[in-house]
Amino acid sequence: MKCIKIDKDRCVVIGADIPYEVECSDPDLFVELFNADVSTLDLSEGNKLNIEIIKKIKNDLQNDNEGNHTTDYIYINKERNLTKEEEVLYAQPGSIVYISNCSVNFILKKFPEVAESNHIYVIELFDDILITGVNKEKGTCLICLLNRYLESRDEVLKIKNVKSLITNTQTNNELICAAETLAKFKLTNADDTITIFNKNSKSIINTNLISMNGCNYCFEKNKSSFNNIKWLESNEASGKDYRTKELENAVSILKKYVTPIGPIYNLKEYEKKDFLNTNVYEVNSSASYEEVGYNLHGGKGYDKQTAPISTIGEALERYNARRFETDSLIRGTFNELQQKYNILNPKNLILDKNTPNEYHSDKIYDWIMCKNLSTNQDMLVPAISIFFPFYTLDESELFLSQSSTGLASGFSISEAILSGLFEVIERDAYTIYHKNSMYYGNIANSVYSDEVAILIDSLYNNGIEVILHYLKTDVIVHVVHCTLFDKKDRLPIYTHGSGCSLDINSAIKNAIIEACQLRISQIQLLNSEGDNESEDFKIYYEWAKGNIDYVNPFINQPNERTISAFEDYRQGSINENLTHLLASISELGYEVITADLGREDNLLSTVRVIIPGFQDIDDYGGRESKRLDEIPSLLNLSVKYNKNPMFS
Repeated sequence: MKCIKIDKDRCVVIGADIPYEVECSDPDLFVELFNADVSTLDLSEGNKLNIEIIKKIKNDLQNDNEGNHTTDYIYINKERNLTKEEEVLYAQPGSIVYISNCSVNFILKKFPEVAESNHIYVIELFDDILITGVNKEKGTCLICLLNRYLESRDEVLKIKNVKSLITNTQTNNELICAAETLAKFKLTNADDTITIFNKNSKSIINTNLISMNGCNYCFEKNKSSFNNIKWLESNEASGKDYRTKELENAVSILKKYVTPIGPIYNLKEYEKKDFLNTNVYEVNSSASYEEVGYNLHGGKGYDKQTAPISTIGEALERYNARRFETDSLIRGTFNELQQKYNILNPKNLILDKNTPNEYHSDKIYDWIMCKNLSTNQDMLVPAISIFFPFYTLDESELFLSQSSTGLASGFSISEAILSGLFEVIERDAYTIYHKNSMYYGNIANSVYSDEVAILIDSLYNNGIEVILHYLKTDVIVHVVHCTLFDKKDRLPIYTHGSGCSLDINSAIKNAIIEACQLRISQIQLLNSEGDNESEDFKIYYEWAKGNIDYVNPFINQPNERTISAFEDYRQGSINENLTHLLASISELGYEVITADLGREDNLLSTVRVIIPGFQDIDDYGGRESKRLDEIPSLLNLSVKYNKNPMFS
């Protein structure tokens, strides 16, 4: 018999047919003494007593296991059908099914009823051994388990067609024995957690399984409606300006989605902080092979409580915004579909003239049904403008560049829509001001709230000057651009961020925090060994080294205009704020279209907000709207074409 550690205060004995659990304050010492040859040890007085205790445990186990019923095993060590004897065992609950040298597709094909059984499954995949738990209510869903595992292992994500491959590495008898013992322990104790036993490190992770969006077994139906938006019927946002939940409630809700095989995994604080000690975290969202490169997310905050929540929220938002295989789409051409549906003409999205795939009204594309909030009517919208990232087998259908603008989330649908609107308006303003090298005015110090003043003073005391510009457009909100200038010429010398809100101080605060987070991204890129010749790196580097040509017009101007009075556009609640903003946008002649991207496996409301005709981020001069000319003309501001690419 041998002993292995299963967590910080428990061990399990290997070799006994009925697994024996030992609770101890020092499991590492217990394992060492249990597995050691006592005759070779130089024992202290304390450990001599421990050895006597361990001897008694071994003797008791030997006596207890004599005559006990043995566990039934089914070993599947290659892709084959079950024998008749195995079929009899499999029909009876309570067996251990050990699967190795098999592809995921084979497992899901041969064991389709697994979710309803009370077997324990031991499955070898790559360098891990997965051990299911006992779920008396519905069993463990192998569909969710295997998909969750494949989408949360960094070494697996980059393998194409991984489900059809035989992927497990070599396993010795000791590892098999340990895995069997853990399985028997879970079966005996009706343990419903999932165990991940690593072959190399011998580490054991116990975690809960979160059912996966799109699973036909775990959820009654798949996502078929993206237009079921009933935000006016909810009053949960009353009395709040922007966010529905208090911080403590948000923490408790979001953190449960971070697990080793969950929709969100690998949450950690970014170690290479700059001297500002900004709280910045990063985390991964689970992703398919096609979405690799879009699944690492960052978040920021004032402290160690708000920063990780921001990060998790961002990652879960992107998880929800991805295209799942089970999402219901409509295929057809614009010319055909406009005869049946209220449909958005893709040309109103400001198509990218640099894209290699030109849009054609008679070409077949994917569409989804959304909600036009300005008219309260359903509207068919190109799927490529909603999902992020969007991918398809036919790349010629990718007529629009990928953008995350308007993706937003919250704990109510109205909160998410309001946040999405802010982002669309903010990026519209920033792009207009950047491309036209426009300047409207600075913000007077007297405007700052105590919270904002403390934040600015903290940066100033660290040698960082905060330059705030007001980006006025035709929308009744406040958009603020923040440039951080390191007066001691420490890299990055310049960085920036923008914020949009109904009150000026919230916009200022959001812009400053956004800039602080981008500093970390610049530092990461400057320290990386990646493609330093790329255009993206060049933009980061030119700002970082203080190239004024790139930073204009977002630095101090020779003829400054200072603004000291700002109206507060808040209406008293999230719903009232949203109603007010929608009305003001409609008065300008624009419509707001929203897709509900909320998913069955989490509680975070997620939306994509589109305002056709508004200017999106345009890094390389391919998407230029009429607003680039209309806004400076409306404000009577001088313009100078900015030839430099955008830093976004």
